[in-house]
Amino acid sequence: MEGHMNTTIYLCDDNLDSIFTAVYDAWASRKGHNHVRLQMNRAVTMELFCDYVTVIPDSTKAESVSRSIRGKISPKAWHMVYRAAMSPEDSRADDIYRFLVGGFYYGARVVDMLTEPAVRRMQELNRNIANETHYHKEFLRFDATIEGILFARIRPKGNILTMLTPHFADRLSGEDFIILDVGRQLAAVHPAGKEWYLA
Repeated sequence: MEGHMNTTIYLCDDNLDSIFTAVYDAWASRKGHNHVRLQMNRAVTMELFCDYVTVIPDSTKAESVSRSIRGKISPKAWHMVYRAAMSPEDSRADDIYRFLVGGFYYGARVVDMLTEPAVRRMQELNRNIANETHYHKEFLRFDATIEGILFARIRPKGNILTMLTPHFADRLSGEDFIILDVGRQLAAVHPAGKEWYLA
């Protein structure tokens, strides 16, 4: 009985691999897009008539979703999805899923279909993350430690380190610096003259 099918809610962690694995699993379940939902683990309020599935991040599935977005929609759509995944919004995993449903149907032109609620939502998440990243580019200040390493603390709403760090890696390529996201206990580490990495 189609009308009484429970909604399956896929619970994912706060990272791209987990969100993309949830997209993969929800799609592969063939339950139909109206019967699946993606939710961030920390935002769970248990609902009646819902089945909960905890997503185990799988880099092979995540890579498959990533490749499909780039190939079947567009690189621009992939960047939009990436930025949306870094948003602090609890709805972001499901927002991404809804956007991809349209994206795999319409292809590259989906990014400009602003009459679609899922596309408008994606634009909104992107704008918020871009604004927050820009704000930190303008106002981030480094202190020098005793060892001569430049150190900065931030507590952004969004997970913006990967979008913020290239800006400083470019400007301060000859410096050792660390930007610490205090709330996420995540640091971008830049050894002078080398590639930066997350720790």
